[in-house]
Amino acid sequence: MDAVSEAEVEAAVASGRVLDCSAGGARRTLDAAVLRRFCLARKAEVDPRGIRVANAAVTGQLDLVGLDVPFPLRLADCELDEPVMAEGAQLFDLVITGTSLPGLLANGVRVRRDLDLSRQVPYNASPYEQAARVFRQHGYGDGARAILIAQRRHARAAGTKRGSPGGRALDAAYGLTVAYGYRPARVLWLILALLVAVTVSLQVPGARAAMRATTSSGAVYTTAGPLGRPAHTRTAPCGDGEVRCFNPVLYAIDTVIPIISLDQRSTWYPDTSTLDGTAMQWWLDIATILGWLLSSVFVLALAGLARSP
Repeated sequence: MDAVSEAEVEAAVASGRVLDCSAGGARRTLDAAVLRRFCLARKAEVDPRGIRVANAAVTGQLDLVGLDVPFPLRLADCELDEPVMAEGAQLFDLVITGTSLPGLLANGVRVRRDLDLSRQVPYNASPYEQAARVFRQHGYGDGARAILIAQRRHARAAGTKRGSPGGRALDAAYGLTVAYGYRPARVLWLILALLVAVTVSLQVPGARAAMRATTSSGAVYTTAGPLGRPAHTRTAPCGDGEVRCFNPVLYAIDTVIPIISLDQRSTWYPDTSTLDGTAMQWWLDIATILGWLLSSVFVLALAGLARSP
């Protein structure tokens, strides 16, 4: 694949036009060092409309550390193989849109004209953490979270051959559920879906008929009334308050949400002497375990988010 020459960049930036680096539907390579030269030694040659590049495969690291760039720098639909470095830089306007990055900047991140990146973060922080801290300081919370999420994904991809299969699976699940703690609301939808699934399962006639409740006197109730009572006998299903009435929605909440007790699960239980009851017992136990796991992930995600930069 042909590389974009410095002369092509010079012609584009001098006239202020967009430098489209595509050729035959593919991206041509563009050395990041060339962009840096026009942001440093050759910035007087750049039109006020700035450096505008599209459809390039940028090779090397775009290093803007400490630079004062008085014109817009815009990359659209490019691929960068290394993170962008911008500590201590003062950028007139930086726009990254539709760009494939190795985890430093998110799509659509925009830096305001008055953005000052001179505030440093500790040097022992990773480039991702440095970038996230800067974006958070200037009000780009979503961009900061996207950077940190991409960092974890990049680390996971780099370490696919290391660690145990179980550890990698847990890490992948953590990323899919709450985006490594930066999207905790995601897990609430999973909990809601589990609640709906348990509620619906308790409406199935066979499963509902397998539910039992035992009073302190030893009387056994089904969801339709006392067990063994003749059909013509008129008795309230809950024995006029002798047992707590069965409610599928409340039972699902009692099963899935670990910190809530509505006395449904402790009152009603599946009759494991039947096939439907045995299957229901297994399903409810699995739902309880999933509920604990999802709730724990949500709490851990909130705790991790509170500690994030």
